[in-house]
Amino acid sequence: MSMEKEQKKTRTECDLLGCVEVPENVLYGVQTMRGLENFPISKFRLCEYPLFIRGLAIVKLGAAVANHDMGLLSDELFNAISQACREIMEGKFHEFFPVDMIQGGAGTTTNMNANEVIANRALEIMGHARGEYQYCSPNDHVNCSQSTNDAYPSAIHLGLYATHLELRRHLEALIAAYDEGAEWLDALNEYLHGNYRFLREYFDRNLPQYPVLPLEGTYLVWVGCRASGLTSDELETKLLEEAKLRINPGSIYGEAGRDFIRLNIACPRKLLAEGLDRLRKVLKR
Repeated sequence: MSMEKEQKKTRTECDLLGCVEVPENVLYGVQTMRGLENFPISKFRLCEYPLFIRGLAIVKLGAAVANHDMGLLSDELFNAISQACREIMEGKFHEFFPVDMIQGGAGTTTNMNANEVIANRALEIMGHARGEYQYCSPNDHVNCSQSTNDAYPSAIHLGLYATHLELRRHLEALIAAYDEGAEWLDALNEYLHGNYRFLREYFDRNLPQYPVLPLEGTYLVWVGCRASGLTSDELETKLLEEAKLRINPGSIYGEAGRDFIRLNIACPRKLLAEGLDRLRKVLKR
């Protein structure tokens, strides 16, 4: 069967509002479809926030453990739901969390998106077809003894905690850079100033009619482009199209900058030399 036909296959799922055709190749269900229809509000989707999704899976796993201990889930259901949750925690199936992050209903659509993905994955694990909720229900089994008002904020807290752990790792790297990076920074600055000297000498030899201004911001260099007969905007387009070079036109900083372009020289010198050769060929045509 072709990919196009596979994507067009659907299964029928129903809720209290009626029945909806759900693509057969997705793990979410009717409630997620309702959310996609009712809340196309922003460009931000749940699948873009993996730590939040992981938080949802942790909450659902914790609830499954408690419900199993209370005798509310059979061993088969518990094992399948737990495996589905752990797979999501590992980063699998996140593409099946398409709902908008901005929505009405205090997060119910997000909660049901998670419940449906877990339920359908659990059904697969148990050997059933997606949507056969009589064997594993998003509501009665995955969401057992829960409310969106509990599951949603708990998942947010877990996601934020994981985000803070990531932030801490980056902050530790930043602290190490400040504490131990002085030698590296000195070497970097020396290299960048070497790049600036290389660029000035290149323009002096090959493009003397284009003035190079003193180094600004360590690695940003302004170059006068009036000799080209083009504005900085026109030169930006020409260099991109003909030399595959991306420069900053001075016009973005106001009328006084229209006769200047800005070059970023924070790169290996070999790459800088190649870029300057491309620039020279365009400016000399």
